Amino acid sequence: MKIISKNKRAKFDYQFLDKYEAGISLLGTEVKSIKEGNVDLSGSYIVIDDKNNAQWLNGNVAKYKFQTQGTHEEKRTRQLLLNKREIKKLKNDVSLKRLTIIPYIIYMNRKGVIKLEIYTAKGKNLVDKRQTIKERDSKRETKKYY
Repeated sequence: MKIISKNKRAKFDYQFLDKYEAGISLLGTEVKSIKEGNVDLSGSYIVIDDKNNAQWLNGNVAKYKFQTQGTHEEKRTRQLLLNKREIKKLKNDVSLKRLTIIPYIIYMNRKGVIKLEIYTAKGKNLVDKRQTIKERDSKRETKKYY
């Protein structure tokens, strides 16, 4: 597994609950651009539409630099490939439990297929964020002396 991009801010802003692995419906230039690492997950999120399709919104895939004609839009809506059972569970979590679906890691598996690791997450408040900073600093201090 080769990690292409990671949404580092998501771990600080959200408390992760359930993990899912989703394929992405991409164009050819998007695949080439992602394999070069020209993708940004920050600020992106996932919604389930009326037709029970998972959509990845606001994901920035930069234009492929060697493509001269017919490039893709950078922030277009991309469809995620999930099972019906997974989509149903995600939809219930969002509507009933008031959770958010966050993309965390985009990676390439051994077969060369690009996958998106998504999580259902609950937003942290200011107190939780301060606690996270305190734990991180204490780990850093103990690592420094030992």
